Amino acid sequence: MFYKRKDISGRKYGYLEVIESSHTVSRGKANFAVWKCRCICGKIVYAEGVRLRNGTLKSCGCKQYKPAEERLQSKIRINNATKCHEWTGAKDKDGYGKIMVDKRYKKTHRYAYELTFGEIPKGMLIAHACDNPCCCNPNHLFLTDIKGNNLDCRMKGRNVRGRKCHNSKLTEKDVLEIRNLKNKMGGIEIAKLYGVSRASISLILNRKIWKHI
Repeated sequence: MFYKRKDISGRKYGYLEVIESSHTVSRGKANFAVWKCRCICGKIVYAEGVRLRNGTLKSCGCKQYKPAEERLQSKIRINNATKCHEWTGAKDKDGYGKIMVDKRYKKTHRYAYELTFGEIPKGMLIAHACDNPCCCNPNHLFLTDIKGNNLDCRMKGRNVRGRKCHNSKLTEKDVLEIRNLKNKMGGIEIAKLYGVSRASISLILNRKIWKHI
């Protein structure tokens, strides 16, 4: 008896995508078609068509078989005090979360930003308004460039807010006064008044930094 071969190339079964026909195997009087498949983790496996169709084989057995978005959500813990969505999985030496996406590691906050707002423009960075490296809350993330990111770090310091940072020239009172001057003075004038750059004033007025007040 020969198990009729039906072309299933390109189809997906669980976390396996069929690439092409491979060979047949015989068991008793029956022959079964075997297909070359690619698991979501990137590993190549060979699976009998009947096992794919009846659902008894859905992945190569790896730990990364779940879609990246699902894996991201499964390891998020919400901090009720700060509203941070904190990644509890693997982190790099700086405390940023990392997750495998399309066979390469991505920082979890960048991936969370992409899921919410779309592709990140080339050369741009994703900064944390909350200064919490493992946070993946899209509402705490903003798009910036290297200059803006360095400025944000100088004004706040990593994991430190406002005037608690020894590098910050401004206080909470200064920031409130700057916002009150928004409709009375130009950005350059305000920057000269407080001895900071125009870029700093722009970030403050647009609430990219000092968002906690």
